[in-house]
Amino acid sequence: MELAELLQETWGDVERGVLKWRDPFHLPVLSLVGAAGVDARVVTLRHADRGRRRLQCHVDARSPKAEQARAGGPCVWVFYSAASGCMVRMYGAVELLSDGAEVEAAWARTKPLARRCYLAAAGPGTVLTVPGPGYPLDLVDREPTMEESETGRVNFALLRATIDHMDRLDTRVSGHRRAGWTWTGADWEGQWLVP
Repeated sequence: MELAELLQETWGDVERGVLKWRDPFHLPVLSLVGAAGVDARVVTLRHADRGRRRLQCHVDARSPKAEQARAGGPCVWVFYSAASGCMVRMYGAVELLSDGAEVEAAWARTKPLARRCYLAAAGPGTVLTVPGPGYPLDLVDREPTMEESETGRVNFALLRATIDHMDRLDTRVSGHRRAGWTWTGADWEGQWLVP
């Protein structure tokens, strides 16, 4: 397989993760840099755009990851499939979007059950006196109505990364294979790498 073909396959794997919630690439690990150093967590991949080199997830605007994204800086997305032995790392710069048509469109596509977490009275990581979800207890066993869920919009934001470097490792009994690509400003430049 040629590097250009493998690059397209890699983006295809990531894009499939957006569409199929059971796909292993649907839940990548996202690492950002905060005041205390590197901070990593699993996120739900919501959008991938190979033409614009972008990845996106939804975040609570009050969360530590939103604060880290608001500051800008580097990020790494790590995707892994145990079944295929494939790991993809995507590096880039991150930004937080809280307003605008793109955010409104993403909010409109978000189902009421997924909006429920944005109804919490306090931001993620806030200390609770008893265990619970943070959102109103009458919503624990039911989905909010669209109208009820609208109050969560103020807490909803998009975390978007523009990718400028990628790395793919395929592990195999017959010998591992690794490739890396760097964005040159006009195109991807790829190289085979020692695994």
